[in-house]
Parts: sequence; structure tokens; C-alpha cells
Amino acid sequence: MLYIKFIILSLSFLLISCGWFGMDDSDRDTGDNTGDIISRPWDGTTINAPKYNLDTRTYYITDATHFAWIMKRTNDNTSIVYDNDTIILVNDIDMDNKSIQGIRKFQGTLDGSNKTIFNIQISRRASPDVGLIGELLDNGTIKNITIENGLISGEEKVGGIAGSGRNAKITNVRNINVSIKGYEGSIGGISGFTDNVTVELAINSGTVNGEKWVGGVIGDAKESSITKSANYGKLSGDESIGGIIGYNRSSSVSLSHNNGQIWKGVFIGGLIGSSNGGRIDNSSNIAKLEGRSGIGGVVGYVAKEVNISHIYNYGLLYTSSSVTSVGRLIGKEDNEFGGGYSKPNNFYLKDKSLEAVGEPRSEDAGLGIDANDFQYKGNFDAWDFNNIWKIEDKCPMLRWILTLDDKDIIEKLMGSCREEQY
Repeated sequence: MLYIKFIILSLSFLLISCGWFGMDDSDRDTGDNTGDIISRPWDGTTINAPKYNLDTRTYYITDATHFAWIMKRTNDNTSIVYDNDTIILVNDIDMDNKSIQGIRKFQGTLDGSNKTIFNIQISRRASPDVGLIGELLDNGTIKNITIENGLISGEEKVGGIAGSGRNAKITNVRNINVSIKGYEGSIGGISGFTDNVTVELAINSGTVNGEKWVGGVIGDAKESSITKSANYGKLSGDESIGGIIGYNRSSSVSLSHNNGQIWKGVFIGGLIGSSNGGRIDNSSNIAKLEGRSGIGGVVGYVAKEVNISHIYNYGLLYTSSSVTSVGRLIGKEDNEFGGGYSKPNNFYLKDKSLEAVGEPRSEDAGLGIDANDFQYKGNFDAWDFNNIWKIEDKCPMLRWILTLDDKDIIEKLMGSCREEQY
């Protein structure tokens, strides 16, 4: 009998040491922890607490019910922002187009570990700050995550990954075919509004539509940094629509690319719709731009001087007789408020029939060259073809794009550089 009791006690001690006993419900993993499957589609009601490591303050999301639990806490109690917590996706998860609210406010780290959240439906038409995460707060981070298929809609500050972000970081994220709809302003494929946010390796293919300040990556960017980002989703709105940023307030865009068609409104730019200061370098647009006024291959409207260098536009600008202020570089400048651009003379712009700036008229910018001339790096003076650019078929492409792990994304971003579309 003593021998049996000794064995039972020994086994109990071993199980406790391994962490099999002694966990409360918040620390219990209720999902499949395989790391390489799509978890069961969410049924719209079931909610389970995910595993939580108290020492590292980390939640492990292995099932859609776990993500539903994470969201419900922030919707039930807005004081819960997961500050200093980390949320990790262990598996791909499928929300099965059931209506969700997203994580309302977040101040921790959401690490997708290169997993995907499928079939998202967030509809909050009368609310601002709508996205997978509504408000990304100070020092919050979103990284290594893809959202795929679905719809996110709200009033203003609406984005695929974050509705708005302040003093935060968004890196290595993708919106694949999640449509973004806003009924007012600051609408973006990745984030609707950013204030002092670093955005890197962000790719959008979802359609984006709003009233004003509509961007393929960011709708309204204030003093933020956007680098190595790209869009091939279609964009539309009434005012200030840009392939990367809709409305720019002293932000920088670098190593970025647009191949998403833009149409409908005023102040339409291949990279930025309207710019109030800031910088653009080593970036490109190859998409068709169509609107009513203020259409620029790079920037639609410049209110305050913007520094532009090492960029090109290969996209077609719509030029019917009813359209005003169309320029290969900039659609319209507002010189009264200091509008203009630096002139380092390394802009390369397809379509010699247009002036560089639509209004006021100007030829003092860039170099209009034939389509065939885009195929030769010798025509691009002082460009870095060893580290930044590579001639790929008909025009230069950013090297980081050509190294992406998804060949379909590469092909769609290449667009007319490989096959003439217009």
C-alpha cells in the first residue's frame, strides 16, 4: 500500500512539474496546438479562454473561439487594452464571415507568427476607429499577420489591420481581398489614420472606398514613416486618394509601390493624394489614375513643399477635355501656402504629352521618357540598382518586392511592367 501511494505521489509531482495540473481556466489551452492548420470555423457564439503564460504575459490563439474571447473582453470592458501583453496566433483561424467587433483598443503586441485570419466581417457604420484592431495605442505593435477575404466598414478612421494608430508600429502585415469601406474620411487598406506610426512591409489588395483621405496603405498619415509597402487594391473616393497615402501630413514614403487603379474624385496621386509636407523617395506608380481634377503621377495636390527623389510614374493618367490640373509629377500646387517640390532632377515620368505639373503649369521637373526607355538602367541617373532597384521586364522594380514569398502577389504588383494593360 505504501508503495502504491509513493507511485501516485511521484506521478502527481511529475504532472505538476510539467504544468499539466495547477493551471486555472485562463491558462488552459482549449484548442488544437498544431501550428500548421486552419482551426475550426467559428460558429458565431462559442467563446473559450486561450492558454495564458503569466510569466511572459502571453496569450496563445490556437482556435477561432480564442480570438472571439480576446475581442469580447475589450468590447465588454474598454479599460482592457492588453498593455504589456503579447497575443500570438498559433494556427490560421477562420471567423467564417460571422459578425465580429474586432479588438476595440490595444496596447500590447499582436504577433500573427505569419498566420492568417480568414473571412472577417466587421460592420460598425456609425463608429470611428474600426479595424481588426480599432485603436492601436502608445507602444502597441502589430506584426506578421495576414487578413484574407471579407469586409470591414465604419464611419471614419477605418482600416484593415488598424482603424487608427498612435506612437505605434505595424510591420509585415497583409490585407488580401478584405474590402474596406468608410462613410467619411481617413480610410486605408492597412490603417485609416496614423500619428507617429512606423509602417513597414505592409501590402494591400483589398478595395478601399471612402469620402475623403483614402489610401491603399494609410488613409491619413501624420508624421509617420511608411516604407517597403505596396498596394494593388482598387481605390475610390471623393477627395485625396493615393496609392500609398490619401492625405499626408509631414510623413515619409520610401521603397513603396502602387499598382492599384485609382478613380472618381479630385486630388488623385499614384503615391499620395494630397501632401502637406513630407518626403517621397525610391518609390513608383504603374497604375491607371482617373479623376475630375488634380491628378498627378506621384502626388495629386501639394499644399506645402514635399521632397521628392528617385521616383517614377509608368501609369496612364486620364486626360479627357473635362479634366483639369493633370501632371506627370503633380496635379496641382498651392503656391500660396508654400506648395511645391524639391528639384533633384531624378524623376522619370512616362507620357511626354503632359507637363510635369498640371497647375500652375511647369516643365521644370522630371524627365519625360518613352516606355521603352524604362527598360535600361543607364537611363536612370544616380539610382541604386545594386541594392534598391532591379530592371524587371519593362521597368525598374524594388528588389524587396521581387523577393516576396508569394509569386501571385509579385505578378499583381508587377502589372503593366510585364504586360501592357492600357
